[in-house]
Amino acid sequence: MPTTEPTSPPSNTPSVTNETPTPVSVTATFRPHPKGFGFATPTTEAAETTGLDGIFIPPQLTRGLLADDVVNVQAVSDEKGAHAVAVTVLARHRRMLSGIVAHRAGRNVITPDPSLASSWVAVDDALGKQLYPHQDRVVVVLLADNHDQLHAQALVAGPFIDGSPKAVRARTVTQTFGRITPDAFPGALDATTTTLAATTTHLKLTGQLAGGQRGSASGLDRNGTFPGDVTNFQERRDEPCVTIDGEQSRDLDDAIWAAWDHTETADVEVAVHIVDAARAIGIGSPADNYARIAAATTYFTVGDNASMIDPALSEDALSLLAGVDRFVLSVRFRVDAQGNISDPTVETAAIHSRAKLSYADLDAFLNGDPSRVQSHASDSNDALPGVLDALIEAARRLGTQRDTAGSLSSLFAEVTEEPALVNGRLTVTAATTFAAANRVVERLMVAANETVAKWLNDRQIPALYRNHAGLDATRAPRVFAAASLLGIDVTTPEDIAGAGSQLIATLISAAENDTDDATKRDLLLQVLAGATARANYSAEAATHVGLNAAAYTHFTSPLRRYADLVVHRQVRAALAGEPAPYRVDELAELGAWLDARLGVSNQLASAERAALWDLLLARKAVSPTTQATVTAVTKPGLRLRFTTRGTSGFLPAAGLPSDEPRTQLDVDAFELASTDERWQVGQSVTVTFSGVDALGRANWQLADVQET
Repeated sequence: MPTTEPTSPPSNTPSVTNETPTPVSVTATFRPHPKGFGFATPTTEAAETTGLDGIFIPPQLTRGLLADDVVNVQAVSDEKGAHAVAVTVLARHRRMLSGIVAHRAGRNVITPDPSLASSWVAVDDALGKQLYPHQDRVVVVLLADNHDQLHAQALVAGPFIDGSPKAVRARTVTQTFGRITPDAFPGALDATTTTLAATTTHLKLTGQLAGGQRGSASGLDRNGTFPGDVTNFQERRDEPCVTIDGEQSRDLDDAIWAAWDHTETADVEVAVHIVDAARAIGIGSPADNYARIAAATTYFTVGDNASMIDPALSEDALSLLAGVDRFVLSVRFRVDAQGNISDPTVETAAIHSRAKLSYADLDAFLNGDPSRVQSHASDSNDALPGVLDALIEAARRLGTQRDTAGSLSSLFAEVTEEPALVNGRLTVTAATTFAAANRVVERLMVAANETVAKWLNDRQIPALYRNHAGLDATRAPRVFAAASLLGIDVTTPEDIAGAGSQLIATLISAAENDTDDATKRDLLLQVLAGATARANYSAEAATHVGLNAAAYTHFTSPLRRYADLVVHRQVRAALAGEPAPYRVDELAELGAWLDARLGVSNQLASAERAALWDLLLARKAVSPTTQATVTAVTKPGLRLRFTTRGTSGFLPAAGLPSDEPRTQLDVDAFELASTDERWQVGQSVTVTFSGVDALGRANWQLADVQET
């Protein structure tokens, strides 16, 4: 971890360091670099006005700046590009910083993680005394609310031993969750709580997660409003439904029932029961406010997860535990022999789960071993094998229909190994995915979500629909270039978004049918995976190309995702003939917040996994040599994906074999291949770990390559 010797306290807003004849004023977002300088990315509006897409910030102007600060930059341009001559902080949403305790020039300071700031951070005297015995330890600190300088005023989490899983968690939580704060999305939270209260809750939650805790979700109370009729429900306790989830899962959102007479032409009847959390958690209650800010349950590779709902509720009072009566919102439908859904209904109901099955139980059943399921059977639930037969058949039919339509889900390979703490020691374990069993449940949940979305949309009920445009129009040319490179004839449509589903189906089919050249197939799959747009929440339904659904929503996990709880409230109100509790404009603002929060949750999971793998490599706990796939061929080098680990890497151009020394590659316009045709997306390479860089990320060297 690089350090900077302080010569003076961080200065206030930096001043102009050289005369500039015609500076341009630009609003931008700051990003530090480990070597002390930084970059400012102009806002979309500023970029369009000035024509600048990036501005260099010299080291003398980065003092006092924090990652993601909104800044005003006075910039000038020359033959080397745009650079700043003055920087002023306009807004700072981050309030926490992670780094290492250091003693420099007679004072205690924090050497921040290079991804957060470029220079050391001063600390209050009281905090300095508290940290003095913990030199070289990792801490998370609360910053003073002062935009003119970086100053730590309180310890939030730590101290932790640098290079420990606890330190990894502290750093990744601070780096990711610190980016998205409620004060940046005031409209999404002001309906039930003030921005100050929301920000305070967010800071407390972030600090608790960084410290290894599960958060402090509020318990059940009867505050708030409860849409829908709580007395009118269908009696379904006679149907032998079951839950199927992870072996250790206790927050059981869903239970499933199905019936089928085992003839090929007969429909399969399916009921997907989802815990009726909206009956228990009132809008505007403390539990609701916390869940809205948390947005979703946070999952960690090692350590306890952080529940969006108080575990006393999500893992007990509301969980669909076996042998307990529960109220649910149910989706019922029939699946015909071709995989089409008919006769959909949505209702409130009472159920009684017969058994808690795991994916391992279902996986064994799929492989012809019924003993694990039979161990759960009794005189009252000996119908379980018949229910599972029906569920498996329904999922098979749904899968056939969806796969024929070309779903993007077929592009992504399963992670097969993951870091884990075993007896307190970081090691590697096989990822217990039980892919076939997971696929059965996933297809039924997707069908339920799609059915509810259509039910809501047909009734013109606003909801948090989950939309996905398929191919990103700005990235589509790269897909067409890849298809051309492979000799696949694809006509570029005028409306890329409108033709996205058909294009994806055509390209997936071409890739999967090309069994003669695995490298070419992998090239197309890698390009397709990188060219898809992000799914987003919206108050209006649109196509979800990734799942080939005309309308889609999140309905099946109200204990784990706040969006699902919102949709449940809209459904309950509609069933009771009441006005929808959320207006379109409220849903639009809330959707933007939830998209951002889910985005940082995904970043957190990826960052933590990658950092833990780097620890294992640095400790020589795993083989330093592994296989990777090239995902982009850029001028600086090759971007890599370690599929079995779910992480990424980079091979610098300087380390690649060449007839003469070089620091850059000559590449095509779409970063698909080098001009000498030696390197190509989809190519398989063998790489060896060679240490970590200034950001703590793994460095790699080429060991072997499959030539194109």
